[in-house]
Amino acid sequence: MNTEMPKIRPEIDMEALRNRIRSTLSEQRMTVQNLSEKTGIPKSTLDGFLNRGTTPAFDTGALVCAVLSIPVDSITGASAPAELPEKDAPNTELLSDIKDSYLREISSLTELHRRETETLAENHHRALETLQQAHAAENAARDKHIAEISRDRGVWRVIALAAIILLVLILSVWFFWDISHPDVGLILYDKRSMLGPLGLG
Repeated sequence: MNTEMPKIRPEIDMEALRNRIRSTLSEQRMTVQNLSEKTGIPKSTLDGFLNRGTTPAFDTGALVCAVLSIPVDSITGASAPAELPEKDAPNTELLSDIKDSYLREISSLTELHRRETETLAENHHRALETLQQAHAAENAARDKHIAEISRDRGVWRVIALAAIILLVLILSVWFFWDISHPDVGLILYDKRSMLGPLGLG
């Protein structure tokens, strides 16, 4: 019966490892976000380890040490191979592929957002132009209607004035004709009374 012996992992001074990682980040002018991107470890995990005293898994600490080129034996005091075993070493090609995939997705989302923004702006511009044209057409129709009403009123005023003048003329002609023909007019006048006031009697 084959039994697999458990792997014996060296005990690591976590506080010393935290200080070493902080100093290495400062020397290499890296941020925790940069380290997260290079290792693929979530930034929240790294923040918890560096700032809140949580203890990460051994593989996580080893991956951070490998990326920052921190010798494990300098933390444990035990001799360790200069390089991590191939199965524990960070898969830089996989990390690069994941990073490229994320960048492509972000670029695609950015382009989609830009197109949506342009479409919304174009639709807003068209709607605004349509409203302005409708408002201008409404104002033009109102002005035309007012002009037509004013014109009609002017025509009716002229017709009414002409009718009044014509009526006055007709009445005046009829009146003078009636006076000049007292025997046959609508009103029968006494010729003597008509001539008296005129100084003809």
